[in-house]
Parts: sequence; structure tokens; C-alpha cells
Amino acid sequence: MAQAAALHGVQPRRLSFTAAFNHMHHFEPKLEAADAGQREPLEQALLAAIAKCKVRKRPGRKGPRAVKKRPNEYPYLTKPRAQARKERAT
Repeated sequence: MAQAAALHGVQPRRLSFTAAFNHMHHFEPKLEAADAGQREPLEQALLAAIAKCKVRKRPGRKGPRAVKKRPNEYPYLTKPRAQARKERAT
């Protein structure tokens, strides 16, 4: 994403991470199958595709810094329930 942004004069924060991931996923088989002469144009096309997928400006966008799951007051059951019951009974 940084290469695409630098090459095409876009700020890296303006590029979509999800779109870049999807483009990488779709270009991967073509890049692996390409020989040395075909690889460079494919890489340039990939960088151009990544640079085209921009996100709009979202001022003040910050995710919540909270943990959704609450801590569990009991330990995890790491052995079969029947065995744990027998050990607990003794």
C-alpha cells in the first residue's frame, strides 16, 4: 500500500486496506505463474489497482478502546467433564 501510495501520489491513509488485501488475493495466482518478463507489468497493474481504491475522509474516526468480552470468574475446563467431577469429589 505504501508503494502504491508513493507511486501514484496518494496519502497511504486514503487507501482502502480491505481493497488492497482483495487485490493482492486476486493477483497472487497471476504473479506466481508469470515469468520474469511478465511480472513487472503485473506488479505495476496491482499497484495501480490498489491506488484507485480510496476511502473518503473521515475526520474524528476512532474506534472504541474497550473489550467486549467480560472476564470470566471461573477457570477454563481443560479436561473431560466426568474426570473433573471425579477429581472435584475427592
